[in-house]
Amino acid sequence: MNNLNNPYLNFILVSTVFIFYLFNGLCFHQQTVKKIARPFALSSLKKSPPYPGKILSGASAKSHAAASSAMRSVLNEKVSRAALGSKGALKLIAVRCEFALENTNPLITGNGKMSLSREAITANLNKFADYYKKVSYANLDISIDVSAQVYESSKKMSFYGAGGDNPALIKSLAEEIFSLSELNPAAGRSDTSKYIDYSPYDALVIVHAGVGEESDVAGGGAGNTPDDIWSMAFDDLNIKLAGGKTLNFAMVVPESEAQDNNDANSPVGVMCHEFGHLLGLPDLYDADNSSLGAGAWDLMGYGTWRNGGNDPCMPSSWSLIQLGYLAPSEVLSNSPSLALAALSDTPAALKIYAAGKEKNKNEYFLVENRQKKGVDSYIEGGGILIWHIDDNAGSIENNNINSDETHKRVDLESAEGLDAKGRDRLDFNAAGTRTMSDKDPFYAGYKTIFDAWSNPPSLSYNLIDAPAAVEALSPRQDVMNVKITVDNKDTPSSLQISKAYFYPNPVSDKSGKLFYFINFNPDEVKIKIFDRNRRTIASRDIFGRKGPNEYRWDLSDDNFTEVANGTYFYKITARGTAGEAEKTGKIAVLK
Repeated sequence: MNNLNNPYLNFILVSTVFIFYLFNGLCFHQQTVKKIARPFALSSLKKSPPYPGKILSGASAKSHAAASSAMRSVLNEKVSRAALGSKGALKLIAVRCEFALENTNPLITGNGKMSLSREAITANLNKFADYYKKVSYANLDISIDVSAQVYESSKKMSFYGAGGDNPALIKSLAEEIFSLSELNPAAGRSDTSKYIDYSPYDALVIVHAGVGEESDVAGGGAGNTPDDIWSMAFDDLNIKLAGGKTLNFAMVVPESEAQDNNDANSPVGVMCHEFGHLLGLPDLYDADNSSLGAGAWDLMGYGTWRNGGNDPCMPSSWSLIQLGYLAPSEVLSNSPSLALAALSDTPAALKIYAAGKEKNKNEYFLVENRQKKGVDSYIEGGGILIWHIDDNAGSIENNNINSDETHKRVDLESAEGLDAKGRDRLDFNAAGTRTMSDKDPFYAGYKTIFDAWSNPPSLSYNLIDAPAAVEALSPRQDVMNVKITVDNKDTPSSLQISKAYFYPNPVSDKSGKLFYFINFNPDEVKIKIFDRNRRTIASRDIFGRKGPNEYRWDLSDDNFTEVANGTYFYKITARGTAGEAEKTGKIAVLK
């Protein structure tokens, strides 16, 4: 039988070809800016971020990202502040512990014995408590008692640190030290100078000998002491105390973070980060290590490590909102000038809906002022930070809200801008990538405007709505003024093409792409390539849409012949019911 005459086969063949081109066309022409959806990775729960540059690969990366399967959080989608309260007074007990002697194990740092004095550990803990008094704007008062005794585990450090970040093992360390140190007359432990009455305390802090695995960056980041213990927090100890009280909350942190000649030395940042988990905050670094998450602009990201971990930065306005320390001011109408005090001074931020309040209240921008002062003394630069928030992205319960680098729940809109692939510096995790830059904030004298036409643009995740615009009116200073537009009145009413550029330029191979932005859906888009004599080399009718677009030129003419080295020009023409627009530019071909 002649298959070409079979109508059913022809229908299937034509349908398949149509679907193939439709799919590829959509993928090719509708590539988005930082918004391409992919499945969320299951991320770790309540762990310190790795020191910047630490490599998580192979089994280590899988272990780090899958830790939540072994340790489920009791937190719901909305952060609970009823368990370990974020306001009022909290009393903590810090218990020092060490391990069986381990003199010749190259897989750990130290020998399992405590090296810092009680006074040095107390100083670090007091600095941690002072941090929370400041970032809570005096809403939280933490007092800490430090054990007089150093309790010795029956096991070696390498037992608890085996594999680097095993939640069950590390939790069992907290349980063992509790059982060794608890005041229990029935068990013969009645000496109050040696044993601890835990009933007055809200949470347990285990301060162990050695350093945290999170700062092991020897060998270019690969690490060489994988049996150090990764710092973690737990909210499910479920230890019954005398009088009916239950001890649920604990964190396990090291006495030091000094190893491998890196900048890290102090455990204060790690203490602050882990306690953030006990207050209900999720990680804002990317636990599967495919991006830098929120960078170092938040305690729950890489801000843990500012000044070697000795001076962690402020939580972002988003994190402060979760803890009830900040109530943002909603901006619902155009405002020519609004004042914002530095976040380290005042709990102030602006909230602007990304797609219009009537469309999606869960997606919005938070605007804050960050300056090098107070808790933020060790940030780089300063100015207006703009966070793109989607409270539907990821899961706080699974602690993966920033694990999809293309659609984070808490995403910094860096003023540094996007690259040719629509990513900013924090959307990937290449060696040497900075977790913080003085080019991230907006301010007068640098970049001032964030809107539908800027790089990055103020597009919502649906890639259609971009009503919000923010303009920084002030240089870097303690109180900065911003102009806010919320209703698109400043958006041109006719069709326009903007932000057109070819990348890379010069181009040497077939990877070059023309990027451009259209403000209305066009009926047709035509791209022409000319030579220096204005002779048309290539002409293409392509699919276009409202928002960002791209076209890949393979360096061939209309006869599919590769062009020679030289200077060429492009012209984009778009037509639609909103009018007609053109944009031209130059391309250098250098093979």
